[in-house]
Amino acid sequence: MMKKTLVFLSLLVFLGGCGGVPEATPEPVDTPVYPEALLLDAHLDIVREKAYLREHPPLPVEPPVPVPLFDVTRPYGVMIDNHVGARPQSGLSMADVVYEALAEGPITRYLLIIPQDEEGVLGPVRSARPYFIDFALDYGSLYAHAGGSEDAFSALSRLKVASLDGLSSGEAAFYRISERRAPHNLYTTTAGLEKEALRKGYSLTQEEPVSDLTVYDRFKPLEGDLKVQAFEVIYKPASASDPVGYGVSYHYDESRRVYERRVNLSEQRDAATGELITAGNILIIEMTHQVLDDAGRRALGHIGGGEGYYLTGGEKVPIEWTKESRQTPMTFSLDSQPVVFNPGRIFVQVVSSLEQYKPLKEDNNE
Repeated sequence: MMKKTLVFLSLLVFLGGCGGVPEATPEPVDTPVYPEALLLDAHLDIVREKAYLREHPPLPVEPPVPVPLFDVTRPYGVMIDNHVGARPQSGLSMADVVYEALAEGPITRYLLIIPQDEEGVLGPVRSARPYFIDFALDYGSLYAHAGGSEDAFSALSRLKVASLDGLSSGEAAFYRISERRAPHNLYTTTAGLEKEALRKGYSLTQEEPVSDLTVYDRFKPLEGDLKVQAFEVIYKPASASDPVGYGVSYHYDESRRVYERRVNLSEQRDAATGELITAGNILIIEMTHQVLDDAGRRALGHIGGGEGYYLTGGEKVPIEWTKESRQTPMTFSLDSQPVVFNPGRIFVQVVSSLEQYKPLKEDNNE
């Protein structure tokens, strides 16, 4: 009996040593089986598609086409105040082209180039300056302003400008609002400007467009090597006496292919519509600035030519500008060819030095 027990225990030890966790049995994998008819149908579909494409090749993708930005209808050229007491302004969202340049001391002023078919409020309207007059004449504009410097009035007369002066036109075209203090409270409307232009006998059209600026019918990348997602243009650096200073910045929205515009890093909106101000194109052009008097009025070297930058689609390239005379429109060239702009508003930032341009974001590669 004892011998049988030992044999049994030895057998258990042997089986335990040889044992272990049993391996899992893999589940069988079903391999799909395609009927021959199904394979034949798929093959025939491919053959038919190739035959169709041979007979009906896809149309080539046409490149973007340049089209004139302006026609024979005269736009309005409107002087807009940019004093801190004038912000936010009305009318920027209606403009096709916007110029910004220093007017008095460190304070800039806007010139809005607005098509006649736009409808809305514009203001605050401020005084004329000779170089702004010339910029407006580059488009054959009906020029709206509120008075002007002596040099400006001389230019208005000598150049026979279609002047719409808010200080002499009356309330039919211009009016003041009570919410702001003078001189930052004079406003007008596109309808009022049209009435005033007709009252003064100005033609609303011209024989041919003065401006030869062109814009692509759809977006076209620059294909440059300088990527710039955000940048600023500084007109007054911050200081101990003015810790804010003054500058404008542009921040690229790739989904819409436009730059959102900010003033002192706060988004800029049209006071009349609430619309966020954007730009499809930004020109930064350098020209000499000469201070004329104690008020800080300036003469700009805008006749001749100079250098600048063109930014669109998150890219930046160097350009040149040329203006042969006061009666000759300014042109912009890239690699000796006229710049063709992308869809979207054009902002022209006039500076005394290209060093006023500063890239902002770390993902810029310059």
